[in-house]
Amino acid sequence: MVNDEWLMVSNCKISVERKPIAGEPDSVLPFLEEMSSKAFSSTTSLRNSKSHFFTKYLPFIAALFLLSLPSFAQKTGGGYSNSYLLRSVSARAIGMGGAFTAISNDPSAIYYNPAGLADLSQQPAFTSMFSILEHRRTHSILAWGQKLTDEIGIGAGINAFTSGSFISRDIKNTHIKHINSLDYSFTVGASYNMDYAATGVAIKYLHSGLNGLDFGMSGFAVDFGTKLNILDMFSFGLAMQNVGSYTCWDENKATGKSEEDYLPFTVRTGVAFEIALNENSYTTRSTITGEEETLYTPATHYAVVDLDAKFTQFEKCPTLLIGVEIIPHEVIAFRGGIDFYGSDMGKNKFFPLNEWGAGVSLRPQLDDLPFFSHFDYSISSDYLSGKKVAHHISVYFEF
Repeated sequence: MVNDEWLMVSNCKISVERKPIAGEPDSVLPFLEEMSSKAFSSTTSLRNSKSHFFTKYLPFIAALFLLSLPSFAQKTGGGYSNSYLLRSVSARAIGMGGAFTAISNDPSAIYYNPAGLADLSQQPAFTSMFSILEHRRTHSILAWGQKLTDEIGIGAGINAFTSGSFISRDIKNTHIKHINSLDYSFTVGASYNMDYAATGVAIKYLHSGLNGLDFGMSGFAVDFGTKLNILDMFSFGLAMQNVGSYTCWDENKATGKSEEDYLPFTVRTGVAFEIALNENSYTTRSTITGEEETLYTPATHYAVVDLDAKFTQFEKCPTLLIGVEIIPHEVIAFRGGIDFYGSDMGKNKFFPLNEWGAGVSLRPQLDDLPFFSHFDYSISSDYLSGKKVAHHISVYFEF
């Protein structure tokens, strides 16, 4: 028997019932939990990294990372509207467990750290994602970004989340119609680069609605971000998301009033560094001083490591993440990431395994095409799915 859940819409009760699907649990609870709970590649790399000096600065890096953690705590909050905004996006970032704040060097930076838009090339780049989720849910994005000048980068993106259809019923359990939910955000952003530092801002228009009912919500939120290049050794990123958010539901026809809502803000911070796998060096003599100089050629095979801390308002503690991207050859990349500290059922613990991911990227070298592309796949945790996993596909183009 399919369970009925009650939903308050326009001052009247509507019971919703979804037809069971083979292999799915007999409940609409996964959908309602997704609606109400906090469930929420690129060619550019850290080329200037000189990884052979990294160990010299390891204490400084560790201290900076720890000091940047948002360690203040608040009591646990309830469900959030627009909770899909808390979900990681892009198969590349998801494959790294969502640890992407200090990297953010492709168009998906607009969802993680808008300061990263200044790291793009002056050629337009596009990235997309489609997530295959259980219970007929879908999550997809489309983002664009590029540099306008050496200092200014811009971008835009659409982030959409939908549910499968379900049946609305009135208080007498009478079948009214089939409806489904659609949540989406449209984001525009810009970044300004100042040699070793970049700052960025992104503005989001938000909309949520039930297709089939004349009822919905709209609003806006703002993200801020910064990226620092520290000694050409590693990058530091800091972003504040959903700052000053405001949403308003459509006017209730019975009361003539509308209901306001606010999103929890999120603070993300991280450090990233590159380890060269085929870095070459050679010695030459300065034409000015006559002294010997050691020159390094950029690595084409490398590994990138990102350590992230993420804190969402009302959570008890930050979530600490580590993500790795390894490029052993120009045509392929491997990724993996995991949360190594966070909250699990209200208790702080190491390796709660709430957020993890793994993925692969195929990067064909086709010189005859007028664009560069790669295809990304990742698998990640998804606590609403019966198998607790989700699959994600992304395609990247740079013209």
